[in-house]
Amino acid sequence: MIILVYSIFLPVLGGLICLLIPNRVKIIKEGIALIASFSALILGIAIFKEKGAIFSLDLGLLTQLLGIKLDLRVDHLNSFILMFITFFGFLVTLYSIKFMEGKNRLNEYYAYLLLNVGVASGAVLSNNLLTLLIFWDVVLLCLYGMISIGGASAASGSAKKSFIIIGVSDFLMLLGILLVWYMTKSFSMDTIKGALFTGASFKISVLAFIFITCGALAKAGSMPFHTWIPDASTEAPIPVMAFLPASLDKLLGIYLLVRITSDLFIMTPWLGMILMFIGAFTIVAAAMMALVQNDPRKLLAYLIVSSSGYMILALGTMQKTGIAGGLFYMLNAVICGFCLFSCIGAVKKQSETAEGQSGLATALPITFAACLITSLSMSGVPPLSGFVSKWMVYQGVIQSASSQVNQLASFFCWIFLVSAMFGSALTLASFMKLIHSTFFGQPV
Repeated sequence: MIILVYSIFLPVLGGLICLLIPNRVKIIKEGIALIASFSALILGIAIFKEKGAIFSLDLGLLTQLLGIKLDLRVDHLNSFILMFITFFGFLVTLYSIKFMEGKNRLNEYYAYLLLNVGVASGAVLSNNLLTLLIFWDVVLLCLYGMISIGGASAASGSAKKSFIIIGVSDFLMLLGILLVWYMTKSFSMDTIKGALFTGASFKISVLAFIFITCGALAKAGSMPFHTWIPDASTEAPIPVMAFLPASLDKLLGIYLLVRITSDLFIMTPWLGMILMFIGAFTIVAAAMMALVQNDPRKLLAYLIVSSSGYMILALGTMQKTGIAGGLFYMLNAVICGFCLFSCIGAVKKQSETAEGQSGLATALPITFAACLITSLSMSGVPPLSGFVSKWMVYQGVIQSASSQVNQLASFFCWIFLVSAMFGSALTLASFMKLIHSTFFGQPV
């Protein structure tokens, strides 16, 4: 269906037009950005209703020599992810019109923003690992550009750090995809599905799984690939943080992780245990780092990192309840993360216009209420959605512990469960610190 191509092409075209418009022509850039992002959202909603739709386009010599086509496919998972990519793209465009007012390089900003929406849509719709990687790498280039828009030399340093860390993980992902091609002689996900972790190529399959997982973990913001996020949080424009590490990158990273653990590879219990360990470690370590931060943006950045741990832990359980809980928490976390960074941006704007004000809860009551509710939800406080999703993750870990043949593996599952619960307590403490310092103490 041609609508799949439009969902990629329209935001990219809008971004290129914004790039060509002079920076002084403000209203036209904003109008094009709004129209393009809203059109992408409408297409995302339409595609969500078109399960099973496919599109294939020959790419000339690439198709003849390597059998590579632009293969796009819609299923329940990627249509769900696509709809929220376009939704957050529209929201951040709307938010940016006021927040980025008076800033420099707005033509580049809106261009990178719309390009991100388009190529991210291409990544989740791709039914070919190589074209997925191409879209994936363009997202990295846009990330570098958006962080560097901060303008200061520190912003440039943060952009370079993010480029190096994610670039290395993307290179590992490329190696993993090449290993998959070596084993299956295909880049098509339909051909690869179920063909890995079997027969004589088991060891190569494990290596391919590890390499591709590194790419997914880096995009999701998990440890040990997380360090660029706290650094970028203090230098990049706040809408960039709300859209990329808090929303779009997490959606992409978890999407790929779900795809490789449920479709491309046949998971083994010990690989699941490794994912659970990475998830539990990320939850606790990042929450501890958040608790000692004084800068609210850096504190929130570490909590965004910590939240990715619950999703990875859930996927490692290999239990339906746990995986469903992980996806539910992913949706909860990206909504809350976007909202929290937006609240921090509103507080920053207010503190700039009300210098010396020592408390903002009364000046910004709606922002305060939104920040409080999303903080409680992300911490897993009942009866909010964060509690329900975390409870499902916990149930998945318990089911995984019960299904383990090895008693030591079962014991570790219980350790991971306690770690996840402890991480929730640390998250709540960090959010209370954030709310107190932001709304009842000195302005940001």
